[in-house]
Amino acid sequence: MASKSKRKKPNKTENKGRIPIHLTIFIVIITVATVINVCGLLAGAWFLTRSISESMKDDLSVAVDIAEQFVSKEIELLKLKASEAARDINLSYRAGETGVLERVCAEYPAFTGMAVFNRTTLLDSCGESPVHPDLFHEPFMQIAMNGGQAVSSTMYAPGGSLVMYVSVQINEDTALAVALTGMYFHNLLSRFTFWETGHIFINDGFGYVVSNPRPSWVQERYNFLEMAKADSVYEGLGAMTMRGIAGETGTAQYHINGVMRLCAFRPLSSPNEDWFVAIVAPLNETAVKKIPGGIFLTGLLTLILSVPVAIVAAVILKSPYESADRIRKEAEITSTDLELKTTTNHHAYRAV
Repeated sequence: MASKSKRKKPNKTENKGRIPIHLTIFIVIITVATVINVCGLLAGAWFLTRSISESMKDDLSVAVDIAEQFVSKEIELLKLKASEAARDINLSYRAGETGVLERVCAEYPAFTGMAVFNRTTLLDSCGESPVHPDLFHEPFMQIAMNGGQAVSSTMYAPGGSLVMYVSVQINEDTALAVALTGMYFHNLLSRFTFWETGHIFINDGFGYVVSNPRPSWVQERYNFLEMAKADSVYEGLGAMTMRGIAGETGTAQYHINGVMRLCAFRPLSSPNEDWFVAIVAPLNETAVKKIPGGIFLTGLLTLILSVPVAIVAAVILKSPYESADRIRKEAEITSTDLELKTTTNHHAYRAV
């Protein structure tokens, strides 16, 4: 007796729990697009940040060259005025005039005082800034005694006021020291800004502040090297200062109070002043700060535009997969029918 067999029906539970093919295609496309997008944006951000940083360093380097020329010209102008005063004083002394220093000092209102020295003694002085009798021991006065010209760093006068001096030779035996307010270069440079709060500053060969937009740093003669030793917050600033004192021209980056700053510096070209000039500005005031926002916006727009593309691609690619799946199922049904037919014939043969 032939056994009854039923055609194998497709198992409806086979597809249960499986993700639809078009959804799978959509997920794959979005994932691949996101990975490619992220990698491309990260590479672009790195390249863009590096390029902008190099450009900013070049800009600052050019700016500090201009600032150095401006400061050097101002120093030469001060020396020229002091030389003119010294020439007038020398001629007046030879003519036997009296009250010479008071008269000449009044003719140069930029100077707050004048003093005449020989190689051992203070001979005469005038003005609102008292002069220490031992000033002739200072290196800048020795330069003047030997026929040169020099501008001192800031120092405190006997009365406690902050001053700086321009020294020039009067004749072979005497030299003139003219006094300036210690805030002279602060007043001259504080009006200049770079980007938003970037500024010019000057330090002498020992790290003391000669000019800075912070008046207290000038008045109290802050020293960047000592600040770095006392507080690790200023280590980067101290390292840059050491490079500047050594006569290096370059750029540096350092943190102060959590803010990254970019600084360009170079030595002063004036021969008898061992100062260096620098320009510093926070990096968050530059175009670099706009890069993360721009990259995020680009990535978001790219992801949004990828969605409709992925949907269209899923619809287009779904048909071949569905056709292949239909052919597979038909092949399975045909194979099942052949198997049933073979089994039926076998049982019929045995029954005979």
